[in-house]
Amino acid sequence: MTQADQPRFSSRLGMLLSVLGIAVGTGNIWRFPRIAAQNAGEDGAGAFLLVWLLFLFTWSVPLIIAEYALGRKGRMGVVGTFARVAGARFAWMGGFVGVVATAIMFYYSVVAGGGR
Repeated sequence: MTQADQPRFSSRLGMLLSVLGIAVGTGNIWRFPRIAAQNAGEDGAGAFLLVWLLFLFTWSVPLIIAEYALGRKGRMGVVGTFARVAGARFAWMGGFVGVVATAIMFYYSVVAGGGR
C-alpha cells in the first residue's frame, strides 16, 4: 500500500469529532460523573468536576494531539511509529502503549456491558 493509498480523515470535522470522542472516553461519559454525583454527599461534586474538566483540557487533549502527530509522522502501527520516531531502542514503548490500550478496551467493554 503506497502512502497515497493510506486511509485519512475526509474532513477536519471528522478528525475533530474523533479526537473529542477519544478525549472524553467511554468511561468518562458513563461511569465517572455518575460515581462522582453518587458519592458527593450534601455538598455536591461541582468543585471536583471543575478540576476534572481542567485536567481533561490541560493533560488529555495535548496528549491526544501528540498521538495524532506521531501517527501522522510515523504512518505505521504503534510499535513501528515509536521505532521510526524515537529509534529502534524505544520500540518497546510502542508495545507498552498497545498493551495499555488493550487493557483499557477490556475495562470499557465491562463498563459498557454491565451498566447497573
